[in-house]
Amino acid sequence: MKAKPWKMLKDVARVKQDATAVRVARMITQHREMEKKLQLLLDYRDDYRTRLARAQADGIHGERLRNYQQFLANLQSAIEQQAEVLVAMQKQIAAARASLAGERRKVESYGVLDQRQQTIAKTRDQKHQQAIQDEFANLNFLKRVAGGDD
Repeated sequence: MKAKPWKMLKDVARVKQDATAVRVARMITQHREMEKKLQLLLDYRDDYRTRLARAQADGIHGERLRNYQQFLANLQSAIEQQAEVLVAMQKQIAAARASLAGERRKVESYGVLDQRQQTIAKTRDQKHQQAIQDEFANLNFLKRVAGGDD
């Protein structure tokens, strides 16, 4: 394979790997932010449950009780939605990590192939150098043999 197309293939593989790594990092950051949001919702629900318990102990009635219950139901729905979003994001992150692993394997494969090409070229060069030395030695030998007969 010629040097320029080969280099282009290696460079494209590295660029894809880097882009995938950046995408995974962004997704992980986004996931952490979503986890924080979920934790805030959970903390807020716990706080609101505590408020409801105090209000019930103090004798809450009618409309106010329904408002607390409705708000808690809405909060629970938001918590469930956020948990679903987190699960979906975890699946996306797993898929992106698998993609990153594939891109890394490509880069490593190109590295191995590149190393093989270098080894082949080095071996070819060494054989060529050895052939030149052998030819030079044979010429010197023939000159001595030819010069020795005079």
